[in-house]
Amino acid sequence: MAAGTVEWFEIDRGIGAITDDDGASCTVRAVQVDADLAELQAGRRVEFVVDRTDDESGPEALRVRVIGGDSARLVP
Repeated sequence: MAAGTVEWFEIDRGIGAITDDDGASCTVRAVQVDADLAELQAGRRVEFVVDRTDDESGPEALRVRVIGGDSARLVP
């Protein structure tokens, strides 16, 4: 699994972006989040699997889960 930080997530649209610890950006979709969507705030640390099979849309984060739940600190 990869680890990274939520850059942004729009609950209404069900889409956002995560930057992994190596600096690569991944798209995240609501259906791939294993947490309350309200927890997916900018700066939140997450773990996920990177799917790079679709070259046109870029890498996508799968099986996203918040690291530490409600007690996880937000990264500035």
